[in-house]
Amino acid sequence: MTERMDILATRSYAKDGETKTAFTRIGVAFATKNGGWSLVFEALPIASLSDKGTIETRALMMPPREGNGPGKSRDDESPF
Repeated sequence: MTERMDILATRSYAKDGETKTAFTRIGVAFATKNGGWSLVFEALPIASLSDKGTIETRALMMPPREGNGPGKSRDDESPF
């Protein structure tokens, strides 16, 4: 397992009649020596209304992408 992960916020948008997802890095997570994770947020995701009508706030942890330094977003269709 990686020792560092990116924390990502997602947002949906429409392009050419399709719904796509954009990913924006909002922080990093570091593995701790006791098996947990330390999370460092540079921004916080905004709560949104889910398909079920509840308010939720989501963030993903993904391995870092090469060349994705501080302040750079992952605005594409895939988090990989």
